Amino acid sequence: MLGTSLGNLELSQLLREAIQYGEEPTVRARMQQVIDDGISAGLRELLHEAALASEALVPEDVAEIRDGVRRANENRVSPDDLREAFITGFQRAGGTVETRGTESPIALNVPPSIRAGNAGAPIARRYSHVAFDVANIGGGAVQSDLVAPGHPLFDATMRLTLERYGPLLDRGATFTSSALSAPALLMGVLDEVRDATGATVAKQFRYWFVDESHVRNAGPSPFRELVPASSGSGAPPSWVVQREREGLSWIVEHELPRATARVVDQRRVEYERVRTRVVDRLSREIERLARAATDADANASLGRQVRVSGETLRRRAEELRQRRVRRLSLLDLQLTMSPIAPRLTAVALVLPG
Repeated sequence: MLGTSLGNLELSQLLREAIQYGEEPTVRARMQQVIDDGISAGLRELLHEAALASEALVPEDVAEIRDGVRRANENRVSPDDLREAFITGFQRAGGTVETRGTESPIALNVPPSIRAGNAGAPIARRYSHVAFDVANIGGGAVQSDLVAPGHPLFDATMRLTLERYGPLLDRGATFTSSALSAPALLMGVLDEVRDATGATVAKQFRYWFVDESHVRNAGPSPFRELVPASSGSGAPPSWVVQREREGLSWIVEHELPRATARVVDQRRVEYERVRTRVVDRLSREIERLARAATDADANASLGRQVRVSGETLRRRAEELRQRRVRRLSLLDLQLTMSPIAPRLTAVALVLPG
Protein backbone atom coordinates (compact mmCIF):
# COMPACT_ATOMS: atom_id res chain seq x y z
CA MET A 1 0.00 0.00 0.00
CA LEU A 2 2.86 2.40 0.83
CA GLY A 3 4.62 1.62 -2.41
CA THR A 4 1.40 2.15 -4.36
CA SER A 5 0.61 5.44 -2.64
CA LEU A 6 4.05 6.86 -3.53
CA GLY A 7 2.99 6.94 -7.17
CA ASN A 8 5.97 7.36 -9.48
CA LEU A 9 8.49 7.73 -6.63
CA GLU A 10 11.03 4.93 -6.17
CA LEU A 11 10.82 3.71 -2.59
CA SER A 12 14.29 2.16 -2.71
CA GLN A 13 15.81 5.42 -3.95
CA LEU A 14 14.21 7.37 -1.12
CA LEU A 15 15.52 4.88 1.43
CA ARG A 16 19.08 5.09 0.05
CA GLU A 17 19.06 8.87 0.17
CA ALA A 18 17.67 8.80 3.70
CA ILE A 19 20.48 6.50 4.83
CA GLN A 20 23.24 8.46 3.08
CA TYR A 21 22.15 12.07 3.54
CA GLY A 22 19.32 11.98 6.05
CA GLU A 23 21.20 13.94 8.70
CA GLU A 24 21.54 17.04 6.50
CA PRO A 25 18.70 19.50 7.28
CA THR A 26 18.27 20.64 3.68
CA VAL A 27 18.13 17.07 2.37
CA ARG A 28 15.70 16.06 5.10
CA ALA A 29 13.37 18.97 4.33
CA ARG A 30 13.48 18.24 0.59
CA MET A 31 12.74 14.54 1.15
CA GLN A 32 9.78 15.31 3.42
CA GLN A 33 8.35 17.64 0.80
CA VAL A 34 8.84 15.09 -1.97
CA ILE A 35 7.27 12.31 0.10
CA ASP A 36 4.29 14.49 1.12
CA ASP A 37 3.61 15.52 -2.46
CA GLY A 38 4.08 11.99 -3.80
CA ILE A 39 1.89 10.29 -1.21
CA SER A 40 -0.83 12.93 -1.59
CA ALA A 41 -1.05 12.41 -5.34
CA GLY A 42 -0.67 8.64 -5.07
CA LEU A 43 -3.36 8.28 -2.42
CA ARG A 44 -5.85 10.23 -4.51
CA GLU A 45 -5.24 7.92 -7.45
CA LEU A 46 -5.32 4.82 -5.24
CA LEU A 47 -8.59 5.78 -3.57
CA HIS A 48 -10.16 6.55 -6.94
CA GLU A 49 -9.18 3.14 -8.28
CA ALA A 50 -10.19 1.20 -5.15
CA ALA A 51 -13.45 3.00 -4.45
CA LEU A 52 -16.41 0.63 -4.56
CA ALA A 53 -18.94 3.40 -5.07
CA SER A 54 -18.78 6.28 -7.51
CA GLU A 55 -19.41 9.71 -6.04
CA ALA A 56 -19.51 11.49 -9.39
CA LEU A 57 -22.69 13.50 -9.83
CA VAL A 58 -23.89 15.19 -12.96
CA PRO A 59 -25.54 18.63 -12.62
CA GLU A 60 -29.00 17.05 -12.97
CA ASP A 61 -28.27 14.78 -9.97
CA VAL A 62 -27.11 17.75 -7.88
CA ALA A 63 -30.21 19.74 -8.80
CA GLU A 64 -32.47 16.79 -7.93
CA ILE A 65 -30.78 16.30 -4.56
CA ARG A 66 -31.00 20.02 -3.78
CA ASP A 67 -34.68 20.08 -4.72
CA GLY A 68 -35.31 16.98 -2.60
CA VAL A 69 -33.67 18.59 0.43
CA ARG A 70 -35.74 21.73 -0.07
CA ARG A 71 -38.99 19.74 -0.29
CA ALA A 72 -38.03 17.66 2.74
CA ASN A 73 -37.43 20.80 4.79
CA GLU A 74 -40.74 22.27 3.69
CA ASN A 75 -42.74 19.11 4.43
CA ARG A 76 -40.91 17.63 7.40
CA VAL A 77 -43.02 16.47 10.32
CA SER A 78 -42.95 19.16 12.98
CA PRO A 79 -43.06 18.59 16.77
CA ASP A 80 -46.63 19.97 16.72
CA ASP A 81 -47.63 17.28 14.20
CA LEU A 82 -46.09 14.57 16.40
CA ARG A 83 -47.83 15.97 19.47
CA GLU A 84 -51.24 16.05 17.80
CA ALA A 85 -50.92 12.54 16.33
CA PHE A 86 -49.65 11.05 19.59
CA ILE A 87 -52.19 12.66 21.89
CA THR A 88 -55.08 11.69 19.62
CA GLY A 89 -54.03 8.04 19.54
CA PHE A 90 -53.10 8.06 23.21
CA GLN A 91 -56.50 9.33 24.33
CA ARG A 92 -58.37 6.94 22.02
CA ALA A 93 -56.43 4.10 23.67
CA GLY A 94 -57.73 5.20 27.09
CA GLY A 95 -54.84 7.38 28.25
CA THR A 96 -55.35 10.65 30.11
CA VAL A 97 -53.44 13.86 29.45
CA GLU A 98 -52.83 16.65 31.93
CA THR A 99 -52.09 19.81 29.95
CA ARG A 100 -50.13 22.71 31.42
CA GLY A 101 -50.25 25.14 28.53
CA THR A 102 -49.33 24.97 24.87
CA GLU A 103 -45.54 25.07 25.30
CA SER A 104 -45.27 23.57 28.79
CA PRO A 105 -44.57 19.87 29.44
CA ILE A 106 -47.61 17.67 30.01
CA ALA A 107 -48.25 14.65 32.22
CA LEU A 108 -49.49 11.30 30.94
CA ASN A 109 -51.27 8.41 32.62
CA VAL A 110 -50.56 5.36 30.47
CA PRO A 111 -53.40 2.81 30.06
CA PRO A 112 -52.80 -0.96 30.31
CA SER A 113 -53.61 -1.41 26.60
CA ILE A 114 -50.49 0.51 25.59
CA ARG A 115 -48.24 -1.04 28.22
CA ALA A 116 -49.39 -4.56 27.29
CA GLY A 117 -48.58 -4.10 23.62
CA ASN A 118 -44.99 -3.00 24.21
CA ALA A 119 -42.29 -5.45 23.13
CA GLY A 120 -39.26 -3.25 23.77
CA ALA A 121 -38.12 -1.10 26.68
CA PRO A 122 -40.51 -0.91 29.67
CA ILE A 123 -43.19 1.78 29.75
CA ALA A 124 -44.04 3.56 33.00
CA ARG A 125 -47.58 3.89 34.30
CA ARG A 126 -47.20 7.67 34.53
CA TYR A 127 -44.96 10.30 33.00
CA SER A 128 -44.98 13.53 35.01
CA HIS A 129 -43.12 15.69 32.49
CA VAL A 130 -43.36 15.01 28.76
CA ALA A 131 -42.32 17.21 25.83
CA PHE A 132 -42.47 16.75 22.05
CA ASP A 133 -39.79 19.29 21.11
CA VAL A 134 -36.14 19.25 22.15
CA ALA A 135 -36.42 22.95 22.95
CA ASN A 136 -39.05 22.19 25.64
CA ILE A 137 -37.19 19.42 27.46
CA GLY A 138 -35.78 21.82 30.00
CA GLY A 139 -32.95 21.19 32.41
CA GLY A 140 -31.99 21.39 36.02
CA ALA A 141 -33.74 19.26 38.61
CA VAL A 142 -36.74 18.44 36.38
CA GLN A 143 -36.15 17.21 32.85
CA SER A 144 -38.96 16.11 30.56
CA ASP A 145 -39.09 12.87 28.60
CA LEU A 146 -38.85 13.57 24.87
CA VAL A 147 -41.73 11.59 23.31
CA ALA A 148 -40.90 11.11 19.64
CA PRO A 149 -40.34 8.24 17.17
CA GLY A 150 -38.00 5.79 18.89
CA HIS A 151 -39.38 6.39 22.39
CA PRO A 152 -41.11 3.18 23.60
CA LEU A 153 -44.27 5.06 24.64
CA PHE A 154 -44.60 6.80 21.26
CA ASP A 155 -43.89 3.62 19.28
CA ALA A 156 -46.30 1.50 21.33
CA THR A 157 -49.07 4.10 20.96
CA MET A 158 -48.62 4.34 17.19
CA ARG A 159 -48.48 0.55 16.87
CA LEU A 160 -51.74 0.13 18.80
CA THR A 161 -53.39 2.88 16.74
CA LEU A 162 -52.44 1.15 13.49
CA GLU A 163 -53.68 -2.19 14.78
CA ARG A 164 -57.07 -0.72 15.66
CA TYR A 165 -57.60 1.78 12.85
CA GLY A 166 -55.26 0.55 10.10
CA PRO A 167 -58.13 -1.04 8.09
CA LEU A 168 -59.56 2.46 7.64
CA LEU A 169 -56.63 3.16 5.31
CA ASP A 170 -57.92 0.40 3.04
CA ARG A 171 -61.58 1.45 3.26
CA GLY A 172 -60.66 5.04 2.50
CA ALA A 173 -61.96 8.39 3.72
CA THR A 174 -63.37 11.57 2.22
CA PHE A 175 -61.66 14.96 2.41
CA THR A 176 -61.96 18.37 0.82
CA SER A 177 -59.15 20.51 -0.55
CA SER A 178 -59.14 24.08 -1.83
CA ALA A 179 -56.25 23.14 -4.14
CA LEU A 180 -58.46 20.89 -6.30
CA SER A 181 -61.00 21.97 -8.89
CA ALA A 182 -62.42 18.47 -9.48
CA PRO A 183 -62.80 15.29 -7.41
CA ALA A 184 -59.74 13.05 -7.26
CA LEU A 185 -58.50 9.93 -5.55
CA LEU A 186 -55.47 10.30 -3.30
CA MET A 187 -53.53 7.03 -3.48
CA GLY A 188 -50.51 6.06 -1.38
CA VAL A 189 -48.43 3.56 -3.36
CA LEU A 190 -45.36 1.63 -2.21
CA ASP A 191 -42.85 0.64 -4.92
CA GLU A 192 -40.22 -2.01 -4.22
CA VAL A 193 -37.30 -3.49 -6.16
CA ARG A 194 -35.79 -6.86 -5.19
CA ASP A 195 -32.80 -8.81 -6.42
CA ALA A 196 -32.63 -12.53 -7.24
CA THR A 197 -31.70 -13.39 -3.64
CA GLY A 198 -35.06 -12.01 -2.48
CA ALA A 199 -33.47 -9.05 -0.70
CA THR A 200 -35.09 -5.64 -1.01
CA VAL A 201 -32.86 -3.28 -2.98
CA ALA A 202 -34.98 -0.13 -2.78
CA LYS A 203 -38.36 1.08 -1.55
CA GLN A 204 -40.21 4.25 -2.44
CA PHE A 205 -43.52 5.50 -1.09
CA ARG A 206 -45.34 8.15 -3.10
CA TYR A 207 -48.73 9.83 -3.16
CA TRP A 208 -50.69 10.17 -6.41
CA PHE A 209 -53.74 12.16 -7.40
CA VAL A 210 -55.98 10.22 -9.81
CA ASP A 211 -58.91 12.12 -11.25
CA GLU A 212 -61.32 11.16 -14.01
CA SER A 213 -58.72 11.52 -16.77
CA HIS A 214 -55.22 12.12 -15.33
CA VAL A 215 -52.66 10.71 -12.89
CA ARG A 216 -50.14 13.03 -11.26
CA ASN A 217 -47.68 13.00 -8.39
CA ALA A 218 -49.26 14.52 -5.28
CA GLY A 219 -46.00 15.45 -3.57
CA PRO A 220 -44.61 14.23 -0.25
CA SER A 221 -47.30 15.64 2.08
CA PRO A 222 -50.61 16.24 0.29
CA PHE A 223 -52.56 15.53 3.46
CA ARG A 224 -51.48 18.90 4.90
CA GLU A 225 -54.01 20.62 2.63
CA LEU A 226 -56.87 18.20 3.34
CA VAL A 227 -59.88 18.85 5.57
CA PRO A 228 -62.28 16.07 6.64
CA ALA A 229 -65.45 16.29 4.56
CA SER A 230 -68.80 16.84 6.19
CA SER A 231 -71.35 14.04 6.34
CA GLY A 232 -73.45 15.75 3.68
CA SER A 233 -70.73 15.92 1.04
CA GLY A 234 -72.63 13.56 -1.25
CA ALA A 235 -71.99 10.22 -2.90
CA PRO A 236 -68.61 9.51 -4.52
CA PRO A 237 -68.35 9.81 -8.32
CA SER A 238 -69.21 6.72 -10.31
CA TRP A 239 -65.71 6.43 -11.77
CA VAL A 240 -63.92 5.97 -8.41
CA VAL A 241 -63.55 2.18 -8.37
CA GLN A 242 -62.58 1.94 -12.03
CA ARG A 243 -60.06 4.79 -11.83
CA GLU A 244 -58.41 3.28 -8.77
CA ARG A 245 -57.52 0.20 -10.82
CA GLU A 246 -56.58 2.26 -13.87
CA GLY A 247 -54.45 4.61 -11.81
CA LEU A 248 -52.48 1.74 -10.33
CA SER A 249 -52.05 0.26 -13.82
CA TRP A 250 -50.77 3.62 -15.10
CA ILE A 251 -48.17 3.76 -12.31
CA VAL A 252 -47.03 0.24 -13.14
CA GLU A 253 -46.74 1.04 -16.85
CA HIS A 254 -45.17 4.49 -16.75
CA GLU A 255 -43.54 5.24 -13.40
CA LEU A 256 -42.37 1.88 -12.11
CA PRO A 257 -39.99 1.14 -15.04
CA ARG A 258 -38.41 4.58 -14.68
CA ALA A 259 -37.85 4.21 -10.94
CA THR A 260 -36.56 0.66 -11.37
CA ALA A 261 -34.11 1.68 -14.11
CA ARG A 262 -32.64 4.38 -11.86
CA VAL A 263 -32.09 1.90 -9.03
CA VAL A 264 -30.67 -0.79 -11.34
CA ASP A 265 -28.23 1.59 -13.04
CA GLN A 266 -26.89 2.90 -9.74
CA ARG A 267 -26.51 -0.55 -8.20
CA ARG A 268 -24.96 -2.04 -11.35
CA VAL A 269 -22.15 0.54 -11.41
CA GLU A 270 -21.34 -0.09 -7.74
CA TYR A 271 -21.49 -3.88 -7.94
CA GLU A 272 -19.43 -4.09 -11.12
CA ARG A 273 -16.68 -2.27 -9.28
CA VAL A 274 -17.08 -4.70 -6.38
CA ARG A 275 -16.77 -7.60 -8.85
CA THR A 276 -13.54 -6.18 -10.28
CA ARG A 277 -12.03 -5.71 -6.83
CA VAL A 278 -13.06 -9.20 -5.67
CA VAL A 279 -11.58 -10.89 -8.75
CA ASP A 280 -8.39 -8.86 -8.53
CA ARG A 281 -7.81 -9.44 -4.82
CA LEU A 282 -8.61 -13.16 -4.74
CA SER A 283 -6.78 -13.90 -7.99
CA ARG A 284 -3.61 -12.24 -6.71
CA GLU A 285 -3.79 -14.21 -3.48
CA ILE A 286 -4.38 -17.48 -5.37
CA GLU A 287 -1.34 -16.80 -7.55
CA ARG A 288 0.77 -15.98 -4.50
CA LEU A 289 -0.23 -19.23 -2.80
CA ALA A 290 0.57 -21.18 -5.97
CA ARG A 291 4.06 -19.67 -6.11
CA ALA A 292 4.57 -20.30 -2.41
CA ALA A 293 3.49 -23.94 -2.85
CA THR A 294 6.04 -24.40 -5.65
CA ASP A 295 8.80 -22.90 -3.49
CA ALA A 296 7.79 -25.06 -0.52
CA ASP A 297 7.94 -28.22 -2.66
CA ALA A 298 11.40 -27.24 -3.96
CA ASN A 299 12.72 -26.57 -0.46
CA ALA A 300 11.27 -29.83 0.85
CA SER A 301 12.93 -31.81 -1.98
CA LEU A 302 16.26 -30.29 -0.95
CA GLY A 303 15.74 -31.37 2.64
CA ARG A 304 15.10 -27.90 3.97
CA GLN A 305 12.55 -27.23 6.68
CA VAL A 306 9.36 -25.50 5.50
CA ARG A 307 6.82 -23.81 7.75
CA VAL A 308 3.83 -24.65 5.56
CA SER A 309 3.77 -27.56 3.17
CA GLY A 310 3.05 -27.15 -0.52
CA GLU A 311 -0.04 -29.35 -0.18
CA THR A 312 -1.47 -27.06 2.50
CA LEU A 313 -0.81 -23.99 0.38
CA ARG A 314 -2.47 -25.57 -2.66
CA ARG A 315 -5.48 -26.48 -0.51
CA ARG A 316 -5.76 -22.86 0.63
CA ALA A 317 -5.56 -21.70 -2.98
CA GLU A 318 -8.36 -24.10 -3.95
CA GLU A 319 -10.50 -22.81 -1.08
CA LEU A 320 -10.02 -19.29 -2.39
CA ARG A 321 -11.02 -20.40 -5.89
CA GLN A 322 -14.25 -21.84 -4.51
CA ARG A 323 -14.79 -18.69 -2.49
CA ARG A 324 -14.32 -16.61 -5.66
CA VAL A 325 -16.90 -18.72 -7.49
CA ARG A 326 -19.42 -18.35 -4.66
CA ARG A 327 -18.85 -14.61 -4.37
CA LEU A 328 -19.23 -14.02 -8.10
CA SER A 329 -22.38 -16.17 -8.17
CA LEU A 330 -23.83 -14.06 -5.37
CA LEU A 331 -22.95 -10.87 -7.24
CA ASP A 332 -24.74 -12.22 -10.31
CA LEU A 333 -27.87 -12.78 -8.23
CA GLN A 334 -27.57 -9.34 -6.63
CA LEU A 335 -27.27 -7.75 -10.07
CA THR A 336 -30.46 -9.47 -11.27
CA MET A 337 -33.13 -7.02 -10.13
CA SER A 338 -36.81 -6.67 -10.84
CA PRO A 339 -39.73 -4.70 -9.40
CA ILE A 340 -42.57 -6.31 -7.54
CA ALA A 341 -46.17 -5.24 -8.00
CA PRO A 342 -46.79 -1.83 -6.35
CA ARG A 343 -48.86 -2.02 -3.21
CA LEU A 344 -51.73 0.36 -2.58
CA THR A 345 -51.38 1.20 1.12
CA ALA A 346 -53.90 4.03 1.47
CA VAL A 347 -56.65 5.65 -0.58
CA ALA A 348 -58.96 8.60 -0.02
CA LEU A 349 -61.46 10.60 -2.03
CA VAL A 350 -60.67 14.32 -2.14
CA LEU A 351 -63.41 16.73 -3.17
CA PRO A 352 -62.88 20.36 -4.16
CA GLY A 353 -63.76 22.73 -1.37
